Amino acid sequence: PEKVIPILSAILDAVHPETSVKDALYLEGEFLTVDGRKYDLSLYDHVYLIGFGKASISMARGVKAVLGEHLTEGRIIAKTLSTTEKLDNITLYQGSHPVPTEKSVEGTKKLVELVSGLTGRDLVICVVSGGGSALFTYPHDGILLEELQSLTSLLLKSGADINEMNTIRKHIDRVKGGGLAEMIFPASLITLVL
Repeated sequence: PEKVIPILSAILDAVHPETSVKDALYLEGEFLTVDGRKYDLSLYDHVYLIGFGKASISMARGVKAVLGEHLTEGRIIAKTLSTTEKLDNITLYQGSHPVPTEKSVEGTKKLVELVSGLTGRDLVICVVSGGGSALFTYPHDGILLEELQSLTSLLLKSGADINEMNTIRKHIDRVKGGGLAEMIFPASLITLVL
């Protein structure tokens, strides 16, 4: 048992969301490398961070640790917020999971505001983790939040898996099914999914 604890501790550290993000990003001077692709940060006026999911704050810490002063601003939606959590220029919002509430919609609107109207000289890094579908939601006009909540509850009770739920959600939510990417365009987008 004494030898197992350090091994398990090392395994948990290796898969920690912050560590995983730090391992996925490499910054050398002005060049950010992600999955073998290089981004020359000197070509961008702004680098924004957005994210949603139960591990999004930890993932944001990883991005912040790598990018430092290159990061212009960020907005993250998580399920729980610590009263002491501070990430400099990253604003944290609390959403609801597994059934979205007005908090989820309001946080999503704040993220959308940040990435709307960007140009080709902007870079957006988006971090996504489990729970993101409920935390990041913005129903199309004409769809009431109560209707989305009822549908989500019915899908959960039916035993629908996350892929089935997201297949339906993308038709009733303006940020799903590529909607967020359309809002961000023509800015460059890097997405890290945990």
